[in-house]
Amino acid sequence: MVSALDDLVAREWIKPAMRSSMAGEAEYSFRHILARDVAYAGLPRTARSTKHVAAARWIEGKAGDRVEDAADILAYHYSTALELSRTSGAESSEDLVAPAFQFLTLAGERALQFD
Repeated sequence: MVSALDDLVAREWIKPAMRSSMAGEAEYSFRHILARDVAYAGLPRTARSTKHVAAARWIEGKAGDRVEDAADILAYHYSTALELSRTSGAESSEDLVAPAFQFLTLAGERALQFD
């Protein structure tokens, strides 16, 4: 049985990374940024928000004790999910304020260390 990812690779919409940025995980990227943008824009805001939250939670789980190393990525996903949730009128948007604030703060503190 061919998976959806295998089908997209065969159609040359996406390509597997030579080396994944996350050990033990497969990684793919779109072959063209416009394909990515069109695919993303085709999702309703609520679906985009849900996917950003799912990505953030997955990254948190993978990061474990080193979650501060992924603070900038987590801040992006949670704050984007919050914005999308609010603009779509979802009632659950307030649940995203705390993690968005937490990781935006942590990412900012880490950035100050490099200046």
